Amino acid sequence: MFEREHGIIRRMVKENRYVLTRHALDEMIADDLYVRDIECIINQGSITRMEIDQQRQERKYVIFGKSTAGSEAEVVAKINRQIVIITVYLL
Repeated sequence: MFEREHGIIRRMVKENRYVLTRHALDEMIADDLYVRDIECIINQGSITRMEIDQQRQERKYVIFGKSTAGSEAEVVAKINRQIVIITVYLL
């Protein structure tokens, strides 16, 4: 359903054109996740839904996948000039 958007996100992540918000960093620490986990979730997972950010009225995409350890997780990201990783969390 979101193949085009997921392709853009994957390409930009491979090109290292992404940033992590402070919230994403805090959640990574809380769930013992690393940057390689985010990349794994994005590259091997799939977008399950699109949401609208209520404050900024921007689209954000929820990507379901597995961490490098095989744990189910989600990454929430938006597409700008670079990919903004809003948050990541284990399920």
